[in-house]
Amino acid sequence: MYLKVTTGPGQYIRKPGLLTDTGLYIEKFGKKAALIGGNTSRKIIEKTLTTSFYLNKVSH
Repeated sequence: MYLKVTTGPGQYIRKPGLLTDTGLYIEKFGKKAALIGGNTSRKIIEKTLTTSFYLNKVSH
């Protein structure tokens, strides 16, 4: 049997400009992020997330 355990921050953060800081939070847990969402949401947030990931050396 194969079991994969994924850890997370165990916290809920809600503040203006959070997408800009997303890479900071992800970087604490690893260097790769899996993004889940539809085409519309992705188009809206992609530029901000990509910049944050780049600045924090996180790939997706």
